[in-house]
Amino acid sequence: MKFLPVVERELRVAARKSGTFWMRSVMAALVLAGAAVILVFARDQPPRVFGPVLFYVLAGIALVACLVAGAVVTSDCLSEEKREGTLGLLFLTDLKGYDVVAGKLVANSLGSLYGLLAIVPMLGLPLLMGGVAPAEFGRVSLVLLNTLFFSLTAGIVCSSYSRTAREAAVATIALIVLFTALIPALGGLLEWQLRKDDLHEPFLFASPVFSFYSAIDARAKGNVDLFVWSLAAQHGAAWLFLALACYVTPRTWREKALRPTARLAQPVTEGAIAFRTRLLAVNPFYWLAARSRRGPVLVWSALTVLAALWMWGAFEFKRDWFSEGIFVATALALNSFLKIWVAAEACRPLAEERKTGSLELLLTTPLSVRQVIEGHRLALARQFLWPCLLVLLAEFAMMISGMAKMGGDSPATSEPMAVWISLWILGLILFAADLVALHWMGMWMGLASRNPKRAFIKTTARVLVLPWAAFLLFLLVVALGEITFHRSPGGKTFIAVWFVL
Repeated sequence: MKFLPVVERELRVAARKSGTFWMRSVMAALVLAGAAVILVFARDQPPRVFGPVLFYVLAGIALVACLVAGAVVTSDCLSEEKREGTLGLLFLTDLKGYDVVAGKLVANSLGSLYGLLAIVPMLGLPLLMGGVAPAEFGRVSLVLLNTLFFSLTAGIVCSSYSRTAREAAVATIALIVLFTALIPALGGLLEWQLRKDDLHEPFLFASPVFSFYSAIDARAKGNVDLFVWSLAAQHGAAWLFLALACYVTPRTWREKALRPTARLAQPVTEGAIAFRTRLLAVNPFYWLAARSRRGPVLVWSALTVLAALWMWGAFEFKRDWFSEGIFVATALALNSFLKIWVAAEACRPLAEERKTGSLELLLTTPLSVRQVIEGHRLALARQFLWPCLLVLLAEFAMMISGMAKMGGDSPATSEPMAVWISLWILGLILFAADLVALHWMGMWMGLASRNPKRAFIKTTARVLVLPWAAFLLFLLVVALGEITFHRSPGGKTFIAVWFVL
């Protein structure tokens, strides 16, 4: 028997897919276009001053992409096989757990690896400008590769324990957040309580963000040991995840029947019965899509954690935290977070019902298409309506606070004030419009895609990524026109084009 036969087969299959090759070209083109826009607009800056800024911005975006790769790419690779009942067929052969896990890891992560390998040469552009040392470039590239491996293995170990796509994705995100933020926060809390210096350093080793921070040349000159230990800790954790997935997968693929005592020990509460009856009376598909009561609780819990982190920043940095840049960054982060979550939930119900074949059964009943669409909308509104309204209210308060900081009625502040108000008002409208678009596009892609993961990727690419790519192209054209004709449109023009796109 060949060594790792599933890996060999999956590599052969991936080599025949056009997407395997297009991924590298698309990622390199996007990064190169973004770098070109930044370079053109900052061409008056000395290269040695601007080179590090460009390097850190591009590397930071790549770090975030590597962190979320596990939840998007590998979190459903094994759980999908469990739902389809095909995972057990693999274990009727001589295959071992590591054969299946390694094959699934390679098959699902090859595109992400190619994308990262296309980005890394683009990060070498600032080396030509100066201000970035070759050793720093090597350390940051190593951190990105290690972070991608860590995120992908976190997704596959959560997939080995899970059966549904949503459960696996949530578990993967929770595991990554645990290592990235919660363990370092625990170290800081213990240091503050025990009042001992440097107690938090071992807790920081678990965080990929700390590895990135310590890889920067100015930080790593005197702290090379911290960088090495941090990189080794995350790499060891990734191999531990992979070994755990190899051990768990052959033991969790079977459907476990509930014992009669277990059924009796977990009765459905009267509250749950009343809740589901109320949903069923409104719309049958509403009951099907929203019968789990945990959806809104998860959204409110996530917003509570984000609010606590924001309040910590306000407590730590005092007045410096209440600046226009922090307000804009907070709004972008909140909006992106909720939009991505809405996109995932908009794709899930119809995609899962279509994949399992139950959608065909639903359409043989008196349930109409209009009732399915209305039930889908009600389910999304139940989970996200009030959190989104709260976010809109918070962003409106940030707009008012920013106006108060600008202050004055002088001509010098009137134009920046108008741009500020236009940016926020159009941003709030755009947030609501994106949510509506994600609802409809999610339903469409859920019916037109093979699984919820593909539906999610197609939805976010069309509604969230494509407009920003078009706006990036517009910025590049404007920058080149400014070089040629020495004229540039005003801030309101940029905001209007961004809103229209």
